[in-house]
Amino acid sequence: MVTTSFQSLTAQAEQQYMVLIRPSQAVEQKIRRLKSSLRNEFDLQPQQLQGGYLLLARFSQIPMLEQKMLDRLRLIAMEAQPFRAILKDYFWVPDHTMGIQVANPTGLHVLLSNFKREPRLFRTANNKPYFNQYPAISLASRLQPNQYNALTIKYRYRHFSAAFMAEGMTVIRKSKLTGQWLVIEEMNFQNMPVFSRQGVLFS
Repeated sequence: MVTTSFQSLTAQAEQQYMVLIRPSQAVEQKIRRLKSSLRNEFDLQPQQLQGGYLLLARFSQIPMLEQKMLDRLRLIAMEAQPFRAILKDYFWVPDHTMGIQVANPTGLHVLLSNFKREPRLFRTANNKPYFNQYPAISLASRLQPNQYNALTIKYRYRHFSAAFMAEGMTVIRKSKLTGQWLVIEEMNFQNMPVFSRQGVLFS
């Protein structure tokens, strides 16, 4: 008789999630036009272009804990205060990535601190979470050396400026069937006091 350990079962069942903040529609359109220009001028492939959002966290969780995980994220969103996000100029990761900087990351850092206070929220036996310590909007990644060099020559001293009110966060999950990222829930920041005992949702 073949037996399967609980650990291997949970590993097989793990789902991938991301928590992100989407810009306003006007800023999103501005970023979309910029990405279109980058794609056409520098011959970027679809897989090199990024989503145009502020990534907060990427993690895995087993399906049986998804609802409890979402409940806890809702509490974090309820406590969070909407804030103005200012996008200014570009950032570069040597040789492979280009994006847009956030000039005032304090509100994002507060959210990340709240995520980190939930040790069991994002962690499984086999995977540790990734928290984006420097939230920014990635435009292109996995660039070839010639693409990266050409981009830096043209955009190194150019400017980008935009701002929007961050009024909520989005939770998305990767489909195991299609590989596409699907929206699970939009959570509004409400600046409300929430009283809950840490860990109660996982007791």
